[in-house]
Amino acid sequence: WFEFLEFHRNAFRQYLRHYIAEVKRTHPRFQLCSNWAYTDHMAEAVNAPLDFLSGDYSPEDSVNSARLSARYLARQGKPWDLMAWSFSRKPGRDGTVQKSAPQLQREAAVVVALGGGFQAYFKQKRDGSIFDDQMPVMAEVAAFCRARQTLCHRAEPVPQIALLLSTAGHYRRINGLFSRDLAPVSGALQALLESQYSVEVVGEHMLAGRMAEYPLIAVPEWEHLDPNFRADLLGYARTGGSLLLIGPQTAAMFLTDLGVNPEGNPSTELSHLWHDGASAPIKGPAQRVALAQDGQGFGGLQPTATAQTAPPPAATAARLGKGRIAAMWFCLGQSYVGARNEVVRRFTRDLVRALFPEPIVEVNGSADVDVCVARKDGRLLVNLVNASGPHQSQPIFDSVASVGPLEIVIRQASRPARVTLEPGNRPLPFEHRDGQIRLVVPKVDIHDVILVEPRPQG
Repeated sequence: WFEFLEFHRNAFRQYLRHYIAEVKRTHPRFQLCSNWAYTDHMAEAVNAPLDFLSGDYSPEDSVNSARLSARYLARQGKPWDLMAWSFSRKPGRDGTVQKSAPQLQREAAVVVALGGGFQAYFKQKRDGSIFDDQMPVMAEVAAFCRARQTLCHRAEPVPQIALLLSTAGHYRRINGLFSRDLAPVSGALQALLESQYSVEVVGEHMLAGRMAEYPLIAVPEWEHLDPNFRADLLGYARTGGSLLLIGPQTAAMFLTDLGVNPEGNPSTELSHLWHDGASAPIKGPAQRVALAQDGQGFGGLQPTATAQTAPPPAATAARLGKGRIAAMWFCLGQSYVGARNEVVRRFTRDLVRALFPEPIVEVNGSADVDVCVARKDGRLLVNLVNASGPHQSQPIFDSVASVGPLEIVIRQASRPARVTLEPGNRPLPFEHRDGQIRLVVPKVDIHDVILVEPRPQG
């Protein structure tokens, strides 16, 4: 069946290349895109000469949809944008389906912070004319984007955490050509972002030859990986990287290097995570393991929410060459997606901090801030996106509550020439000591950027 699906995927690629070639033959300057091609919906290396990549993300739960799509597109090597729907298919409490300006601005911020372009679709009347009452919303959203265009557009992410969207694993999991069954990846991404880590979603082709750029690579709940790529991941860890395997099926592919002894098969019996004196329900199978010599355990897995004596570890870590290899023995993505949980989030944050103790940026003060670190024109950009509120479940809302104050640490050896909060060129007081910039951002309404300007050379 997999080979049959691959046959039809290849037929689509051939069709796409033929279509582009025929248009370019007569109109070589005409720019072409194929909706969702070479995005997280078609998660593979670009192999057709498209001019740019684009897609329209979900009209509901749009923030999480854009979080994933934007992070995958950012490393595909093509100009890209994402399109929001200016309305929801589900009415709000007052019966309206039109999204507010702050709601759309936040959806735009998720995309703009990753260096992409943004568009929003507004419905038209049957005769093709516009709805006049929608234009003020459109104007506010456009002004929000224009204020950030020069600063953010086509900025390049600074490698921090790479979350693997495996082409090989994805195409063997889905029962369709390019279906988007990515809940485990999305859940893991949400848990990492809500722990204030800067994360990219990457495929195997994006990591080829550059794994060492990432301090941490996380592999979420894949049942199949190419053997050569598995070997590359182990080589990455042996030469100093930190490799985090999420879920018992993923970890099983690396069992001989994890320093544990599995006890039986994965089971749904271990349905609670215990961490730091609190417990939370988890979904999917979990694996009971015993630590071998020199291994380190984190948290615990148990059948009930009541504390037990010496439960099996929820995660383990071991040395591998110059680096580390760790595994979560439960399904983080399945447990977190659509069911944000404080215990699961804190467990994820603390485990990642043990593997990756010095991220380039640390943010304290709110779990509702997405951090996206990028560079453009030699300057460091620390994007802060306010992700607060019930955006997963509430289709229409009129405002986004501010978050803050936020205490920020930026690791940079040299003292910067200037630090400002953008847009608006607002000076930020800061201290620089011991290779760290320390400052406070009083609040973030929707999206602010800390702009760190280097001192002139010479």
